[in-house]
Amino acid sequence: MRRMNCAWRAVLVVAVAGLGACSPEGPAPSELDGDRLYEEARKAATSRPVLQEFVPLQVGPSVNDGLVQPWIAKRAELDPDWSTRVGVHDYDARLTRFDDASWDARVLLARQTLAAARDWPGGLVGDGHGGTQVSQAHASDSADLSLFTNALRADVHEYDRHDARTDTPSLPLGAIAAVNDLLIQDFAPQSKRAMLAVLRLQQVPEVLDDARAHLSHPPRLWTEMAIAETDGAMAFLDGVPELAGPTPGLADAIGMARAALTDYRGFLEREVLPRSDGSFAVGRAEFEWRLHNVYLLDLDADELLAIGQEQFEKTLAMLEETARTIDPSRDWQALLAEMQEQHPTSAELLDTYRGEVARTRQFLIDHDIVGIPEEQLQIRETPAFLRTTLPFAAYDAPAPLDPSRLGTFYVTPDPEAHILADIPNTVWHEAYPGHHLQLVYAKDNPSLVRRLNDSPLLSEGWGFYCEELASEAGYYDDPRERLMQLNWRLQRAARVILDVSIHVFSMGYEPAVDFLVRRVGLARGAAEASVNAYTRRPAYFSSYLLGMLEIVRLREECRSRLGARFSLREFHERLLRCGNVPPALVEQALVDWN
Repeated sequence: MRRMNCAWRAVLVVAVAGLGACSPEGPAPSELDGDRLYEEARKAATSRPVLQEFVPLQVGPSVNDGLVQPWIAKRAELDPDWSTRVGVHDYDARLTRFDDASWDARVLLARQTLAAARDWPGGLVGDGHGGTQVSQAHASDSADLSLFTNALRADVHEYDRHDARTDTPSLPLGAIAAVNDLLIQDFAPQSKRAMLAVLRLQQVPEVLDDARAHLSHPPRLWTEMAIAETDGAMAFLDGVPELAGPTPGLADAIGMARAALTDYRGFLEREVLPRSDGSFAVGRAEFEWRLHNVYLLDLDADELLAIGQEQFEKTLAMLEETARTIDPSRDWQALLAEMQEQHPTSAELLDTYRGEVARTRQFLIDHDIVGIPEEQLQIRETPAFLRTTLPFAAYDAPAPLDPSRLGTFYVTPDPEAHILADIPNTVWHEAYPGHHLQLVYAKDNPSLVRRLNDSPLLSEGWGFYCEELASEAGYYDDPRERLMQLNWRLQRAARVILDVSIHVFSMGYEPAVDFLVRRVGLARGAAEASVNAYTRRPAYFSSYLLGMLEIVRLREECRSRLGARFSLREFHERLLRCGNVPPALVEQALVDWN
């Protein structure tokens, strides 16, 4: 699973404190100390950007230069957390705010930019069905314009559908993630990033106050999750001194943030929880809108459910066949239960993953599966504030717009959640050749749109495809590892069933958890964490299976068309060089492979 949904992260160039603009060659630590810099940045952090009319340049040679770059410039001033994550660091001293002025400015920017994209010369015209078509533009520029317009349309649709501030109590906890982002990346010296983190921690109380002013009737589950995540945020603060190193003002800033989080937790428990009677199910119309407009899939909810059920039954048969090769006298559930008792120790956990990462990376090189560009990968414990929805492991990509090529592989420090036979599969999905390699390749795409675009259908589909690839390439030493991988395949089919059933067909929380426990074999805690995540991201979790099936289809079509000229490595590299775009656009690019 990728933690970061990085679609359309960006920056606005205005005169904010110079401390926010960072580079790896920044000033020496001694130059950063002192009250003056803190005071300058603090004044900048309390300013409120006001959006004037968005005016694209329309003078650049491409959509990226004339439309996307000006939009990138506008977006970051209004969303500093976002701009840090995409790798432009002019606003690293500030946090994203959720007061009406800040929120309305982001909504206005999305609307104005969408209007500009629709009016772009030689660009998009209505197709009569609420969609768009491309005319009179170079193919790659047109594809970028289409991608950009679709993403903006999705943003505007979400703003029109509801005000997330009213029903998402975890929304302001993104401030803690924004502090973590500064501390774990390598875009500037540690001392500089630590001072920026101090400034952000000082602003946490204001961000939480913004949220308190708007929360009304969220789903009870989401309020309970936010309470647990607030506890995790406070636990994260305990580790900040180690991440930051000695930093002036750090202890006081941590104290301010902790006090504000304590108050916010109490507010959620006393005031919000009793009135938390909202629904997390989005309904058929919204769910199918996402299938058609975000994932570009010609499916309805009934067809999606049928795919999930078909793949679930198919995978059950594969599990039974694999179990017979291990022990004909036992079924796959019994073998799985035995494997689920085999864990690394707490002391061994991270080193076990590091060893598997090194072995996998070398295997890719030795077997010529895909080229590995310049990159770095760090393995860290999952921060406490993320553990309610990340029970196993996750990946956080390097920012797409700064020079850093350092990705982060998060491992949740609960040894019983990690099964020894499952660790190879997890590494292939999250690290090599999975999310890490894919998103390092995406950084090298010359298109800003493609570097920023986030298509779960491709990213999660690629991660799942890599799990299947490990088996095809002969990586698994033990058939139990294949059995474990097939259990994950069963989970992905179950995700499709539960995703659509929860959001369209009125399945409740407990039946969904029970399905994962009884039919898939998950432990109760892992099943609950999984369903928690499904409720928050409708249609997202179907993308694992659907994306994998699409990538396999594209590969086999290329293999059939090219015959002896087909190269698995070249297929992988051509796909990855497209950027994180819907498979439909990858298919267009592969047509030119002769």
